[in-house]
Amino acid sequence: MARHAPAAADLVLDSHTKESFMDPKIRRSWEEFLNPDVMRPHLIAASIHIAGFEALKDSVVGRIRDFFWTGFDESGDKIDPFL
Repeated sequence: MARHAPAAADLVLDSHTKESFMDPKIRRSWEEFLNPDVMRPHLIAASIHIAGFEALKDSVVGRIRDFFWTGFDESGDKIDPFL
């Protein structure tokens, strides 16, 4: 009789209910990664990086856009680099 792969519901990581099919090194790595004390500084650093990038992008794109802005009409702003 062929053995079938376990269903997703059978892959419970709680060692008290069912056996885990995950390698212990990988499980430990995930547990360390998802630890709030480890995750919080990483999320804060990523948030600061994204906010800084967006501010720089808006500054650069905004200055170029303002330089080529020629006015507006019924459809919105007119930006024409060929004036």
